[in-house]
Amino acid sequence: DFAKITRDVVESLSGLAAERDIDLGYEGALSSLMLFGHATLLRELVVNLVDNAIHYSPGGGVVTVSLVHSGDFVTLRVEDNCPGIPPGEREKVFERFYRTLAAGSEGTGLGLAIVREIVAAHDGSVQLADREPPPGLAVIVLLPKVDPLPVTATEFPRGAAAAASAPGGSRPVS
Repeated sequence: DFAKITRDVVESLSGLAAERDIDLGYEGALSSLMLFGHATLLRELVVNLVDNAIHYSPGGGVVTVSLVHSGDFVTLRVEDNCPGIPPGEREKVFERFYRTLAAGSEGTGLGLAIVREIVAAHDGSVQLADREPPPGLAVIVLLPKVDPLPVTATEFPRGAAAAASAPGGSRPVS
């Protein structure tokens, strides 16, 4: 449930945002948005993006995390009002250890490289854009959404559903 993961990350980083006088907000899906993927990696994806936005935004800044679904995709958008990344450097920031010359915060230059790898592993895409209205940066992640399939008793071999729920394990009693 990518909506739950995203909301949990925003909540967990709200203290850091408050310490830095950053207005951190969440907009979008409150119900489930199911993705086929690795929950820990998807959480790391969101943590990296929100943490970067908080660290690179000026005191008194704004970071907005939005999550919407459209058709077969879920769109995660993390916007901040940091100075942004010049268009000529936007592809380079996805390289390991690359840091922009304007980077005024500590870091290793691995965050966005990790983000891109996680997104690719989930058959998605990531891009950087200017925040509207400027100044600022928007990181836009598209991930394929899946609809949960209902499980019914008819999908189990005869007796398997009852055996699986029986005390003592999943072996049928003879």
